[in-house]
Parts: sequence; C-alpha cells; structure tokens
Amino acid sequence: MDGISAELKDFMEMMSNMTKMPLSNYSIDWKPLPQNMTTIEPTPLVSSPPEGMLKIPGGNSTFIVAGNEIEGNNPGVDVQYPMGELSSTIPQAHLRNRVVFH
Repeated sequence: MDGISAELKDFMEMMSNMTKMPLSNYSIDWKPLPQNMTTIEPTPLVSSPPEGMLKIPGGNSTFIVAGNEIEGNNPGVDVQYPMGELSSTIPQAHLRNRVVFH
C-alpha cells in the first residue's frame, strides 16, 4: 500500500471493521435509537432585551411542531423534545408558567 496516506489507511481500516458482519445478520425489526439532551447552562437574566431582541412574555402556551419525514410518522422518527419519551414528527406540549425571556 505504498503511496497511500495514513488518513486513507485509517479510513479503510475503520470501514473494514464496520463491515465485518454481513447485513443479513442484523435484525429487520426497526427500533428507535435513544436521544440524549446535552445540558446547557442558562444565560444570565437581564432586565431589558438586548439590542435586536424582543421581550417574550411569560405565561401558559402550547408548543406544537409538525414535520414531514420520508421515514413516515413512526414513533422515534425526527427530534426528541424534553417533554417526550420518543422523538415524534408532531410533538405537542402544554407549557405552564413559562418565564419571560428575550
């Protein structure tokens, strides 16, 4: 393998390891993969909106998002939100006592 870069050798080794098991050995049953959220620390509170931002009042609201996925509307398709056990193409939640934010 003279003339092949170390990067290409590494890639070929990775692909060789990933393809050792024939696809026919895998289950044909579909299962959603778990999604994990990364914790992000809240930003400091301010008394007025920074330049270019609007104040969003607090209170109760309904959060609805709709998606159209080529995989269909099966549980586990799309993005998982904190209020759901699985991802969904149409997550919905009633958010109570939401705080004011900018």
